[in-house]
Amino acid sequence: MMSIQTQLWISTLSFLIFGSLIMAYVRYEYLKLGQLTFLGASLQVIAYGLLMVLTGLSVWGSLWPSWDEYIPDNWAGGLLTILGLVVCALGIWDFSSMQRLIGQRSDYLVIKGVYRYSRNPQYLGLGLLILGFVVSHWSSTAWLAFVCSLLLVGVTIWIEEQHLGKLFGEAYREYCRRVPRIIGRMTKIEGTQNE
Repeated sequence: MMSIQTQLWISTLSFLIFGSLIMAYVRYEYLKLGQLTFLGASLQVIAYGLLMVLTGLSVWGSLWPSWDEYIPDNWAGGLLTILGLVVCALGIWDFSSMQRLIGQRSDYLVIKGVYRYSRNPQYLGLGLLILGFVVSHWSSTAWLAFVCSLLLVGVTIWIEEQHLGKLFGEAYREYCRRVPRIIGRMTKIEGTQNE
């Protein structure tokens, strides 16, 4: 019988293969159709759902640590997780539409709220959330799940930036010059139509 560690490594490899296929299909839809269909959006949601399952499984063995031993790690990880959830929720709120959120509607460039400070606050939030799990439940498989999330997010951002650059042209390129991809300098965009 395989050990839990071996099963997690195999699950991670399966996730990377499956996630890569999904992202290739998402890129195809953006390039050929200019937006995601219901299938493409659903597959992307499934990929991120599987990532969260992988993260949960990677910390399963350490879900009930001795609180005396791990209090600093648990507090730090808990704070990172909460911060990640808040940042992600603010990004979703600023999108104002589920269709826009899943790539099926692109009628204007969202540059209000947290999008004035990060072009990808939802992915920043997801990264912080998973990093919180890693810090709370220190394990090699938790770190592997974090690396998988960085890869998936990196590919997703690359695909979305190509699409948005094509869709919004110079307005998007100016937005990219003024606002960091993930986090960095904090410059507010003034005088926009959706502030």
